[in-house]
Amino acid sequence: MIRLQVTKKLLAKLPINAQGRLPTRSSSNSAASTLEALNPLSDWYATLYLMQHRNCLLMVHAKTRFALLLPCLTKPDFGKLNEHFQSQCLATLEALGANDAQLGCARQFLQSLVIEEGVSRAHSEALNLHKGMVERLLWDDNASLMDQDATRLNVELNKLTEAHSDLLAVLDSASVTLERSANRTGASSAQPAKDNNVVAFADFQKPR
Repeated sequence: MIRLQVTKKLLAKLPINAQGRLPTRSSSNSAASTLEALNPLSDWYATLYLMQHRNCLLMVHAKTRFALLLPCLTKPDFGKLNEHFQSQCLATLEALGANDAQLGCARQFLQSLVIEEGVSRAHSEALNLHKGMVERLLWDDNASLMDQDATRLNVELNKLTEAHSDLLAVLDSASVTLERSANRTGASSAQPAKDNNVVAFADFQKPR
């Protein structure tokens, strides 16, 4: 799972259940059993901003400061936050040059969000800083948010902070761990089980 801490303003928009989960139509991927503490893509914080009269969700990965803006959200979009988060994260990583191994690792660990209220002052300041960078990008281009491609905007935002380099490094490390785990599992399953009822010929020759 992926923990997402949100502000009270954003929480009011999200149709979560008592466990902090959004409605979902399908089970999560093959790494769904990964504990939150072991998931390198867990631990985000987010809030809702009104930008150019549009609801925009801004979220930041706590470990790397990698940021994602989900702009111009409507009411149904909040119930599909899992899908929007996962697709935008993958699209942004790919546009930033992530290789196949990094993208494959991201797909493994981009799991369902578990949402809870509570954003620290430091995290609020980081969110406001990223919001200011988004507004500066729009100002420099004299651009309307409605006309912007979200992936391109997220690419430019993360290039400003260079946070994507840290997230790609995290994915590299996690990819190595996944590969080692798969190799150990494969080696274990390839070893034939020992039959305790079979007596070696040398043992058979020993005097009884």
